[in-house]
Amino acid sequence: MSLVRRSRARKVRGELIVGRPGVLTTDRYSVYNHFPVGERQACGAHLRRDFQAMIDRRTTAARKIRID
Repeated sequence: MSLVRRSRARKVRGELIVGRPGVLTTDRYSVYNHFPVGERQACGAHLRRDFQAMIDRRTTAARKIRID
C-alpha cells in the first residue's frame, strides 16, 4: 500500500500510522518523537550521510570512524 500526502504534519502521520507499528524506520523529523525510542530507528541512508559529513569535515572524532 502506498499513500502520498502533501504534508508531513502529525495529523497526517496519524492517518498513515495507526496504533503501534512495531519498529518504525524514519528520518529524524520531530513528528515521530512521540514514539518510544525502543520502537523507532533512524533511516540507514540518513545515518550514512551523517557519518560521511563527519568524515568530510575531518574532525578528530571523524578520524575514528571508517565507512567502506
